Amino acid sequence: MKRILVFVFMFFSTLLHAQYSHVSGLNFSRFSTRVVENENEIKKLVPAGFYSHPDFGIFPFDTQKKNLMLELVDRRTLDSRYFVERGSNGSRFMIQKSYTPINYVDGNGWIREINYRLRQTSIPHIFKADQQRSPITIDIGKKEVSILSKLKKLSFAKDIKLVHVDANGVEKEIGQANWSNYSAGDDGILIHDFYPHVDLVFSLRESRIETDFIIKQQLGFNDGQLVMRQKFLLDDGLKLNSSEQFSHEESFITDQSNNVCFKVEKCYAFSNDAANTALPINSGFNTSGEFSVFTPVSWLNSPSTIYPVLIDPIVTAADSLLASAIIGTKFSPVCWTNSCDYFLTVPSPANSTIVDISTSFSFQTIAACTGMDGGFSVDYSTCTFPSAAPGVMWCPFSPGSTLCTFDSIQVPEFNSCFPAPSCAPQNLDFTLHFYRCNNDPDINCAANCVRAYSPWVMYVSGRTLEMNYMTPNMQICGGVSVDLVVIPEFGVPPYSFFWFNATSINDTVTVSPTVSTFYSVIVTDACGNNFVGEDTLFVEPNNNPGFTVSPITACINQNISLAGNGASVVTDYDWIVPGSTIAGGVINDDQNPVIQYSLPGTYNITLRFFNANCLYFDSTIAITITSQSIPDVTVATSVIGPYCLGDTLNFTATPVNGGVLPTYDWIVDGVLLQSGVVDTFSTSQLNNGSIVQAVLHSNSTCVTSATDTASVFVALNSAVVPDVTISPDTGVCPGSPVTFALTANNAGATPTYQWFLNGVAIGGATGTTFSTVINAGDSLVSVQMNSSLRCVTTPIAIDSSNVIQLQNSNPSVGLISDASAALCSGDTIHFTAASVFGGSAPLYQWYINGKPFRCCYFRFNL
Repeated sequence: MKRILVFVFMFFSTLLHAQYSHVSGLNFSRFSTRVVENENEIKKLVPAGFYSHPDFGIFPFDTQKKNLMLELVDRRTLDSRYFVERGSNGSRFMIQKSYTPINYVDGNGWIREINYRLRQTSIPHIFKADQQRSPITIDIGKKEVSILSKLKKLSFAKDIKLVHVDANGVEKEIGQANWSNYSAGDDGILIHDFYPHVDLVFSLRESRIETDFIIKQQLGFNDGQLVMRQKFLLDDGLKLNSSEQFSHEESFITDQSNNVCFKVEKCYAFSNDAANTALPINSGFNTSGEFSVFTPVSWLNSPSTIYPVLIDPIVTAADSLLASAIIGTKFSPVCWTNSCDYFLTVPSPANSTIVDISTSFSFQTIAACTGMDGGFSVDYSTCTFPSAAPGVMWCPFSPGSTLCTFDSIQVPEFNSCFPAPSCAPQNLDFTLHFYRCNNDPDINCAANCVRAYSPWVMYVSGRTLEMNYMTPNMQICGGVSVDLVVIPEFGVPPYSFFWFNATSINDTVTVSPTVSTFYSVIVTDACGNNFVGEDTLFVEPNNNPGFTVSPITACINQNISLAGNGASVVTDYDWIVPGSTIAGGVINDDQNPVIQYSLPGTYNITLRFFNANCLYFDSTIAITITSQSIPDVTVATSVIGPYCLGDTLNFTATPVNGGVLPTYDWIVDGVLLQSGVVDTFSTSQLNNGSIVQAVLHSNSTCVTSATDTASVFVALNSAVVPDVTISPDTGVCPGSPVTFALTANNAGATPTYQWFLNGVAIGGATGTTFSTVINAGDSLVSVQMNSSLRCVTTPIAIDSSNVIQLQNSNPSVGLISDASAALCSGDTIHFTAASVFGGSAPLYQWYINGKPFRCCYFRFNL
């Protein structure tokens, strides 16, 4: 069974109490058209199973960067969405993560975008906002509105009316309600002149519909109350949980288990002054189940009340995810020091660099609070947003009930806290501090005075490996060097490079193709991700015919002839001759110019040959300019003297400033023996004191004289005869040692010797003496000398010594005396020993009577 009640219904998700300035900015005239965009690009990035997703290719209406990003619907969760930048092939991403769900699951199991905007159905006068958890229907034909929450349906706006109750309790409807003159758009429906001078508005947010009477002028009443009444239908299983007293309090509609399904907010009347002054007004249900909202006529007639005014009771569905999640704020005796905190973790994908963080959040101030009483800040790691005083996002110039909206605010304060690029996924943890400054002393987190108006959303943008720059395809002239450059960025450095058709491991390679060539490079980051850069150089063949220079080595101020090869027209020949006497160093349209240089040095001459397709091809020749110099020649022999008569001597001439092809005259003792370009001369026909001359004939054009002469005096030595002599010639007994010595003449400074015995060379016997033991059979000792003198008749001299072998003999001794026949005692007798084979100085031992006798003489007295 259904109960009929009179009810003013508004669904509130995250919006401040409606006020005229807000309502007047809503879209009640047109419906947004949403079409699939970038279908082919998105299909490359999502699985084929998601091509039939109802939101495929449709950008969420409440998300930033619509014209820049694409959503990958396969990455959706209830509280997050994943986007990539158009044309980035998925390398540039943005994650939208909300503290409360921003998506819902539809009846087919798809995760759909929450889109609370109104749409026109195929049935006239019926409008729906059904892409959300609590679908809403507005049926102008039936003159009712319905909302579904937890499968329980609430219908309202039945017989909605505006009546005046005077001071005596007499009621009178202010006119006849007219539903016919309406317009509809994304934000709801506006019924123009629902009553005379009164408009009726149905405006929508997520799972909420708000009903507003906009009174455009004073209605002419003097006292009493202006009362809004409405009937609504409660679905079976719903009941009204209300005190049935009129007050400035909330009312609830519950199920049979007392679970709240809908909530009727406290009601306010708003003046259209600068402060958006809000008057708390009573509302509630009477015993017959009518819901009424009472606005005092005295306030409507007050000079301080500015028209149009707006009266707006609000109803919130219990499954309003925002209302249940971000509870609100709490009292702080010192502003911005006591917050209700909410925590949100945003996962960033692997292999990425975080480049930007943004946030979106809006809050509403109502009742006793003004726009300056609410504020919020966001922390990430050690960074806080905002960093400037007072350290909160607030509405400092909004004294009255206010909506403070901060949509997609970039947060540069977080840049210094960005995590380092990582190959692994990373969680970014954020904290929302939601403040109430002083008013409403409730110490608990509550939505009485400052409440959330929109989901708290963090946007985290990052990039995986991508190519920032690659040298583009280009047309070049043959022979021109070009730097191919690839610049990677993001992902996770460092990067490695592998080039094809070029040799480099860096981000730059220099190439000089002579034919059109395709180049590519594979760039890989630290995580192994890579991309391929490609480039083609289209080469115009070099048809520069080249040129000649005469002379290529020239003197200062000497004419130098340039001759461009080929048979092209003269206008195709331009010359760059820096340092020359040509003004500006440029010659145009001349195939055979003549130039000069006034300073010595090396200069590059360039022919710029014009080609209609490639403009110019350059060819360059270096020339040398020299100043006036003196020729000089020196002559040296190939070996160091002394020289001998008959030696062949080789002479070499060394020129200075001889030109490129000098010639030489070779003269000996005044006689010319050789002429020509040969710079060497050989002869053996020299005498001691001969003079050899080389005359240089320079062919350099930059010399003071064409000739120079060098002379060499040659001293020759006559040949000598080397001689060597051995001593001694001797006779020896077999087994006797003998030392032989040599005497040498004309041996030179470093002669060599070899001794022979019996004609056989003795090893190691190479000195000026030779010692040996004469054995039986040794009869000849010889020595050979090799003289180190150059001028000798022959370097070898030999001498020999004959050795006489002496035969062995037996020595004997004879004794004689001068004694006579008759000797007397005391006579002196002289004895003399005579030896045979005793040698030149034999020794003797004398005996007397067989006993040895020592005496110095050979005679004695007996």
